[in-house]
Amino acid sequence: MVGIDEILVHLKESLEEHASDLKKGNMFEPQYLKGKAFSNSFQNVAQTLAGKLGLEMRKEIRNDMPGPKDLYGSYQRVDYVYFSDTKQYIYLELETLDRAQLYLFSDIKLEGCKYTEENKLWYYLGTVKKHIIENKPIPRYFIWLLILPDKKVEDYSANLWDIKKWGKHHEYILHPSLKNLIFENPYRFYDHLIKTSARQFLTGEDEDLTIKGKSLIQYQDICELVFLTCTGNQIILSRGKDQFNREKEKIVKIEWPST
Repeated sequence: MVGIDEILVHLKESLEEHASDLKKGNMFEPQYLKGKAFSNSFQNVAQTLAGKLGLEMRKEIRNDMPGPKDLYGSYQRVDYVYFSDTKQYIYLELETLDRAQLYLFSDIKLEGCKYTEENKLWYYLGTVKKHIIENKPIPRYFIWLLILPDKKVEDYSANLWDIKKWGKHHEYILHPSLKNLIFENPYRFYDHLIKTSARQFLTGEDEDLTIKGKSLIQYQDICELVFLTCTGNQIILSRGKDQFNREKEKIVKIEWPST
């Protein structure tokens, strides 16, 4: 059985093998969001990873959600699904710099008790729920790969949805005055915020966040929620079973070739 440590190491190796395509990590930066240049290049990395893991990889696989739809939506389209025979073993969601933001990993309450309704963590909850309630097969690992450069980057305000106005009252998730701080180092700004929100989601005891009276943290041995943060020079593994405790994170350095 493929373990999360093996996935981490082979992802690092797969990135290194495609160093030229990825411009040695420079493709993680804002200028390569245009035309989905980075996302398109990453497809080769995802395929190489499949070969190293001895699994089959398929793209854009539909993951149907259980009811009610106002919580989970109808379905999720998973970026990359890794199979062993017919068993879905890994869900890998790629979140590029324009997606690795707070609005996708938190329930932001707006004026009139309305939510932004963009929190993708509900897909994880729906996936676990359909297994526990409906006995549907689910993957062992549900992984979000966050692209967050650990350095100063160019202004990407056009893709920084957290500072846009939301709802009819034109509210902000993050005040626009913070944007220069984000550009100074997206990893240091966002990584902790996203994982803190995910920790609260896993440990939440509200009725909507539990399955059969248990919080999601108690289901990590069935389908573990994992974050892999790629900063450009390293990959950081943070696990749901550890409640994304920074002291328990594992880090591997990406060794880009010198030529």
